[in-house]
Amino acid sequence: MVEIIRSRKLAYVPVRKVGNTSIRSALDQLATGPGDHVSTWDIPMSPCIRFRARGCFKFTVVRDPVRRFLSAHGNRVLHYGETDTYLIDRLLLRALGLPRRPGIEEFCRHYRAYYLLNDRIRRHFRPQGVYLGRDLGWFDKIYRLEALDELAADLSELAGRQIEIPRLQTGGPKVDFAALDPKTQRLILRYTASDYQLLHDHYSPPGSRANHR
Repeated sequence: MVEIIRSRKLAYVPVRKVGNTSIRSALDQLATGPGDHVSTWDIPMSPCIRFRARGCFKFTVVRDPVRRFLSAHGNRVLHYGETDTYLIDRLLLRALGLPRRPGIEEFCRHYRAYYLLNDRIRRHFRPQGVYLGRDLGWFDKIYRLEALDELAADLSELAGRQIEIPRLQTGGPKVDFAALDPKTQRLILRYTASDYQLLHDHYSPPGSRANHR
């Protein structure tokens, strides 16, 4: 997906569970009217997205992969119950003997099954690299989620007025990675390994070294 503010020649590539609802709200403040803020379908990075963003200042926001994984579980699985929203979800889970709203340990043990069975889970747990592609050099600027104030300042300068980035989609329990059992930690690190490789200039896996500033 790419979100474009035509009048500003600004293109934002969103990643699920990386503040995209909040950032879209900020972009709406930049739009001059109907039809100025446009977006493509919610699809992975593709030549189509690159074509649509040609001539624009291209940016995205990234997040620590483990924190994103834990946030997606707390928000989408426990808070919104997206593993058992529809009858077909419940029937499939019952047939496989899987819990309808698994805790983080159960979810990690059966992660591949939940991921394959449920499109809503896939959208929020896809690696960030699926949304961004493997060439981060295509972007003109990459922001960390922890530094949204920097993005707000840049958007405000572009607009010539104060632009606020609200804090949205925060529902769900918060889990400390360090408090999880070692087996669950290893599983989460396995599922997020490709993103740590892609985002090595921005984040490091827990326990390896301090995260980049």
